[in-house]
Amino acid sequence: QSKKLNISLNSSAFRRRFVLVLLAFSSILMIEVLESLIELRYQQEERTESLQRLIVIRSKLGAIFNINLSLIKGMGIAISAKPDLNIDEFTQYVHQVFQFLKFTDQLAAAPNLIVKYVYPLQGNDKVIGLNYLNNKKQREVTLNVRDSQSLDGMGPVSYTHLRAHETREDL
Repeated sequence: QSKKLNISLNSSAFRRRFVLVLLAFSSILMIEVLESLIELRYQQEERTESLQRLIVIRSKLGAIFNINLSLIKGMGIAISAKPDLNIDEFTQYVHQVFQFLKFTDQLAAAPNLIVKYVYPLQGNDKVIGLNYLNNKKQREVTLNVRDSQSLDGMGPVSYTHLRAHETREDL
């Protein structure tokens, strides 16, 4: 009978140990799951904050772009209204507008797709007389902008690539 009692005690001790190990394992597993959930929530909050910052930046850039576009369209209207505008008047007008423009430091105006005005003139004077219809590098974009009456996709156009030995039609 003492053996049976001993086995029963051992069996009870085994059960207690098993329950303790099971509780410890469950606790560790629960802590791991909670840590994973906390990390996931932290990552989601970081993504949300980053997205909110990007939305603000996009909004500010969009506003600046729209202001620039309005100013450039206004210049186009002013040039169209005064076809006999001389380069000094153009330069004076553009100089005033450039105080408000962002993202650009030069501008060319091309009535009938032939560059008549450029700002600043210094360093860009070779561009005057450039016919966009004869310019291989810029013809397609220029015609798309003219036909759509939108500056979407225009992008920056550099005039610094003109060299003395190149003709305007070669470009």
